[in-house]
Amino acid sequence: MYKLLSPLMELEPPYTINYTENKGEMTDMGRRMKEDEKRHVVKEALAGVKVGVLARMYDLHPETVRNYIREYRDSIAPEDIPTTDEHVQELQRLQAVEERFEKAIKVLGEKELEIEILRELLKKQNPAYVTNLK
Repeated sequence: MYKLLSPLMELEPPYTINYTENKGEMTDMGRRMKEDEKRHVVKEALAGVKVGVLARMYDLHPETVRNYIREYRDSIAPEDIPTTDEHVQELQRLQAVEERFEKAIKVLGEKELEIEILRELLKKQNPAYVTNLK
């Protein structure tokens, strides 16, 4: 399951999966979410993370996330909700890392292509370019 490393993860301990628990909703992966996991999802939603993003992060259906929000919205104190700035900063950092990764992959591909072209030129007896221009 994909988890976004955000400042929220520092606030609460990592969750353990208990497959024998009978409380909670079934996710697409067939496990049940604990009450504190549901509250964590709702805190992120109230902090400004979109429902679709949360659904993908926690492998839930978007309507399930909306149900969690309706159910737990009133039980979460305003001071427990992280600021939107933390999420924005984390998303900007993540976007910058992804851009650098894409650029590195592109450069790596170009270098591999150049190496392959040079290897092919070394194999040829008479390369297609003129070596002596005198």
